[in-house]
Amino acid sequence: MPQSRPTRHPLSGLQNGSRPNARPAPVLSPALKKAIDTIDATRLRMYLRQFCETIPELRQGLERQLLVKGKDVDRYHRDTDSEDDAESENESSEDGDESEIGREKPLRPIAIGDEEFTPMYAKCENCEEEFDVSCNDTRECHWHTGEKELYFEGDFWADHDDDCHGDPASFEDDSDFADGFMWSCCQTSGDHKGCKTTRHKAPVNVSPEAGSNKRRAEEDIQRPVYARCATCEKRYDVNDNEGNECVHHPGEKELDSDSGHWEDWDDERHGYPETLIDDPDHADGFMWSCCRGEMDSEGCMREPHEPYEDGHRR
Repeated sequence: MPQSRPTRHPLSGLQNGSRPNARPAPVLSPALKKAIDTIDATRLRMYLRQFCETIPELRQGLERQLLVKGKDVDRYHRDTDSEDDAESENESSEDGDESEIGREKPLRPIAIGDEEFTPMYAKCENCEEEFDVSCNDTRECHWHTGEKELYFEGDFWADHDDDCHGDPASFEDDSDFADGFMWSCCQTSGDHKGCKTTRHKAPVNVSPEAGSNKRRAEEDIQRPVYARCATCEKRYDVNDNEGNECVHHPGEKELDSDSGHWEDWDDERHGYPETLIDDPDHADGFMWSCCRGEMDSEGCMREPHEPYEDGHRR
């Protein structure tokens, strides 16, 4: 009686080395990729919410990628403005009792509990960049404490015509005009990265604890706040503006007909003298109406500086 051979299973279930009943790998078609890249953000959020309610795997994946617990949030330095000072950081790390050395210090309280979930990404209040709240190192954020203001002392705006080119203030965020602006806090060019370096700041990582004594002492010292005078165009500290530091002419430039500058002048050949009122080559042909002084004479009036109102002259 012949021996029976073992039954051989068909190989039709194995293709290209894959396991039987294996789920096919998901494929993102070019059309779907384009749709995702171009869809309106509001509509995309709507679909994500709907899918999270019906597809547990998708919801869990997004939770892993977009949420962190409160205990993992890097706290914003309580001595914020001095975080770029190494001494202040050492003081902050050493303000605990010596008996606690070697122990894990409790986290400073923030708006959420240690086991609560919060979005992983937030927008910094200082530099306005998005950052990971669980990976927020010291000196990560570069920003300015002051305001960006027009800088007229250089020659950047010498040939600028407001009527032709527009109000200079409207170019504040245009990188091509950075040299025409200055930061009031550090007097650096408008494209300077930032004179202060701290952690990124957002409502979720700020501790409600009061600042240290050193921080409060710093706040008691009134820091300079710079502005530009609308009258003489010079920079000044608004907290120190009690003297008569603004020297100017309250009158207008007008033609000095008695000046020998116009003796050989021919209007038909050279044009009307009034059109040359701002031409330095013809300064000798004009005078100030308030004191009949020459164009390059020192101002005849002294008074405190006057600030611009909403970026414009009064």
